[in-house]
Amino acid sequence: MQTHIEHRRISDPLVRTRLVLRWVMELGVIAGLAVWGYQLGSTPVMSTVLAILVPLVGFTVWGLVDFEKVARSGETLRLIEELLLAGIAAAGFLYVGDEYLGWALIIVTVAHHSLVFISGDRLVDRDV
Repeated sequence: MQTHIEHRRISDPLVRTRLVLRWVMELGVIAGLAVWGYQLGSTPVMSTVLAILVPLVGFTVWGLVDFEKVARSGETLRLIEELLLAGIAAAGFLYVGDEYLGWALIIVTVAHHSLVFISGDRLVDRDV
């Protein structure tokens, strides 16, 4: 997934901030989906399997659609997809009773996406 960061200098504080927020957001999504999957299991083995499979399915869905080929609505669809996946992961934290991590993931996700659009960058690198 490209966000036009390769076109700007990595020494730019805004780019660095966005990269850190993106990294924290993606780790938070993995963790939120994993703890939710673990909680769904009825045995330790099933919990471990679900802790691996739920994030794997989430990231497969995340990368499944190539929004670069969607003409006008690609950016909007990518934003909806990312917000939805992060929201599901945050709900996973809330489901297991970790409200702080759930709300922190929501805040980081909104901050990252806000910085992307405030800076004039895009979530989708579209050349159509």
